[in-house]
Amino acid sequence: MLAGLLALAGCTTDPAPSAGPKELVQPIQRARQQALVEGRTPAPQPTVLSYCYSRLINTPEQLAYEAGEACTERGGRLVFYGEDAVLTPCPLLQPVRATYLCYPAE
Repeated sequence: MLAGLLALAGCTTDPAPSAGPKELVQPIQRARQQALVEGRTPAPQPTVLSYCYSRLINTPEQLAYEAGEACTERGGRLVFYGEDAVLTPCPLLQPVRATYLCYPAE
């Protein structure tokens, strides 16, 4: 059985991008929408970067690298926000979600 799980995990060893936590994403979206409704230019907001991963397969360094690459493309500064493993949109073989914030370059 373990061999079967490892075979299935073979195609999912890299951290997979995921939706960010709603309690983090929604306030950012609301602030942007409110500014637009009021006719203001929205203040720069951080981008939420979340990845599903397995603690048995992936390392914290690998996650930071993936998030850092995505943040660098945006020209920003990366900050680790946290992890969660309960009721995440992550698959069974990568049950933990790590979330980072990519702040815009100043």
